[in-house]
Amino acid sequence: MQNRDVSRNASALLNFLPHIVGNGFIRSACRDLVGKLWVNIMTSDLPNRKLQRLANYDYSSPNYYFVTLCTSQKCNIFGSVNKLSKIGIVAENELCNIEKNFDNVIIDKYVVMPNHIHAIIVIQNSEKTYSLSQIIGWYKAGVARKVHKTHPDINVWQKSFYDRIIRGDSEYAQICKYIDENKNKLCCLRNGDI
Repeated sequence: MQNRDVSRNASALLNFLPHIVGNGFIRSACRDLVGKLWVNIMTSDLPNRKLQRLANYDYSSPNYYFVTLCTSQKCNIFGSVNKLSKIGIVAENELCNIEKNFDNVIIDKYVVMPNHIHAIIVIQNSEKTYSLSQIIGWYKAGVARKVHKTHPDINVWQKSFYDRIIRGDSEYAQICKYIDENKNKLCCLRNGDI
């Protein structure tokens, strides 16, 4: 509420400046100053986002990557682990289509959960390489485009995604176990076994 009042006052001041200041240079300087003040006030309550990617790492290099993509506001739009909703089926089908559209990419293992997806994506050596962000961007856009045809009011994805570069066989085995146990744990929670 307070930010909205500040925004309204800053806009009013920006519109009133030409009447107060006749000189174009001074008017422009005042407009810039009020604009910067407004941006600082509007963004002061926002948390600082953590950088998601490793600095100076080439995410198109051949490697195994563990990724997690969450739905917008973590809404359970993909159905259940045992029975995916229509949106969950679209998400799964588009995940499988990644291999058809990127010849150097393999979806090694994945699970579609009610409000997120875990996947191990393998980028192989190839003349034409794509970064992990390009691949995920293509995937998320494809899912959103298909979902919006039938459900234009649904915002499918949360911004960005979580990734981890898999370093070695033991970490790969741990992540595979995590994907399997995550799926099984949710099934047990639903059945009341845990």
